[in-house]
Amino acid sequence: MSITTPSRGTHASDGFRSGPLLQTQYSVSANPNIFPSTQLSSPVDTQPPGVFNTPLALLDIIPTPVSAAVISPAAATAALPFVTVNGQGITLLPFVNGLSKLPSGASIYLKGATTTVVQLDVPRNLTYTSSADDHLKHVTTLGWDLYGQPMTEQTTLTNTSVAVGKKAFYYIKSVTVSAAPAGTVSAGVGNVFGLPYFCPSTNYFGAIMYNNAIDSGPLFVPVALGAGPLTTTLGSATVLVAVASTAGMSIGQTIILSGLADSGGIVAANLNITATITALVANTSFSYTSNGVGGVGAGAGQGGAAGFYQLVNYLGTVTVADQHTATATTGDVRGTYTPSTNADGVKKLTINFYAPSADARKYNDSSNSAGVILNSSPFSSTAASAVVNVLAPNHQLTGGELVTISGATSTDATLLAANLNLSNVPVTIVDQNNFTFTATATATTTATYPAGIGGAVVVLSPSKGNLYQLPVGRFGVQQF
Repeated sequence: MSITTPSRGTHASDGFRSGPLLQTQYSVSANPNIFPSTQLSSPVDTQPPGVFNTPLALLDIIPTPVSAAVISPAAATAALPFVTVNGQGITLLPFVNGLSKLPSGASIYLKGATTTVVQLDVPRNLTYTSSADDHLKHVTTLGWDLYGQPMTEQTTLTNTSVAVGKKAFYYIKSVTVSAAPAGTVSAGVGNVFGLPYFCPSTNYFGAIMYNNAIDSGPLFVPVALGAGPLTTTLGSATVLVAVASTAGMSIGQTIILSGLADSGGIVAANLNITATITALVANTSFSYTSNGVGGVGAGAGQGGAAGFYQLVNYLGTVTVADQHTATATTGDVRGTYTPSTNADGVKKLTINFYAPSADARKYNDSSNSAGVILNSSPFSSTAASAVVNVLAPNHQLTGGELVTISGATSTDATLLAANLNLSNVPVTIVDQNNFTFTATATATTTATYPAGIGGAVVVLSPSKGNLYQLPVGRFGVQQF
């Protein structure tokens, strides 16, 4: 038996195309009847010919229950010990002379040490519980992420409550308090789960299911108001709303008013709005700011009998990738998801999303010949400064990453093409659409995009290749 790869895919009249996945090639074994052929590496999308379908990713986990002390029990010393027996959802890995079960390259950080390392059930955040006032102290956690990349997190402790970490650890080397705690501090696992791929925008997310129910977006809960629930005040936009219960309400929470009639000189359109709660009296009333001003003296019992309010309670929360230069206090580099209720070892979390970095951003620090043509004149300059802002929508760079800029020209007297076309220059992240770099000269004028500088065809080439590799491949076929 032999395996051959067709030179191009087939197509149907509706435009659907099928064929070899990503120009996949195979090396036929010497005895294919016994040993299967080996799939060779596939080219990245930047190589012609063809355009590939958007890759789809799936996070599918059942996290173990949240626990305040499963990593390290309550201790009164600065160096918290790990648990001595396996807790639920963790595995203890031995480290001896740098040998480990961690991904390749991670063990170098422990070379020569005899250490125990904790592996969590899934990549997730850690929590730190103080029994006394430790708000002037912090915990430093050392470990690795899902791909074996080293991580450090510094989390400020609290006064007799729980401090919540931002980063999704998969392996943990040590947990240390900056000074002896006032009481005890324990380390456990939280309810924030790491995404497996770099996701810099919530636009990439599709269906998010938790415990067999949709767990994303706002949840609207309509509640009927009694007759004449409003109290208004002359010359004020503040409206007080009488309620039987304030359960679930909090100051600053979003609330939607509907069904209210003209009241106290404020027309219905200015009362039936989306607002925030500005004040609460427990089980009596809440206040909000309308879009109008009361035109009569203090008036109670207004608003008719058909009013409603809806609290906007958000379900699970997506925190997108933190693209800034990684420090001990930045967020997770790929992003996280927090479900609406705590994990209990039974509820399953599944997230379908597009993996925008999966086709091209592998974390291998290899050279990347692919370039992106930016918008015309994408640079903004500030007089007497060498820092240049670059508009690069959805750039997916991370802080400190090296880039190469080519094709730039200039209309500034001192920022010439030679000062802008640089190789392996580090970037500083502004947001997911902008970054800055330092040119080799200072600008004489302030010019802001789109009337900026740079010329018509500016090419940006990331130096890392691609950030995060899909470990199980991707969907999509070559199109011709």
